Amino acid sequence: MTREQYERVKKKYETVKVFIDRLKEAKLKPQEVNPILEACGSTPLKETKSAYEVLRRPEVPLSRLLELLPEFRLEDDGLLKEVLEEVEIEVKYEGYIKRQLEEVKKFRKLENVKIPEDFDYDKVPISTEERQKLKEMRPLTLGQAARLEGIRPASIPILAIYIEKWKRGKNGS
Repeated sequence: MTREQYERVKKKYETVKVFIDRLKEAKLKPQEVNPILEACGSTPLKETKSAYEVLRRPEVPLSRLLELLPEFRLEDDGLLKEVLEEVEIEVKYEGYIKRQLEEVKKFRKLENVKIPEDFDYDKVPISTEERQKLKEMRPLTLGQAARLEGIRPASIPILAIYIEKWKRGKNGS
């Protein structure tokens, strides 16, 4: 990446952040925004909300909200379209992205949880097929177990609980 490309990307993300902050500060009154919301097939507002909150609605495009926010006009320096697309994606998918990041954190913790060599999978209340797969494959960690074909994601926390119980029982706690 050239210095010029780096500066362009840096400017884009700085502009996106500033734009999102401004959306959080901009307030939209029901009488102003409801005609647009209704045209988009969205529920009208009963009280004033930030432009950010309104944009989080999947059916409301940023382009329509900008009709109400003339002070948000950006100089089109070739980045405008990219900035607006990025703003819309970040706002609309923020909740999903946060949940995914939390899942990644949880998974990283599980990745390192060791499964004792002599762990008894028969005590774990999961499907017979899953127990058979785990006994056959003998994963070393919960992360490995989670990646085995046929092991449901919901079974991994159950397995984690039973491993902890098993370890406490072995240590006499």
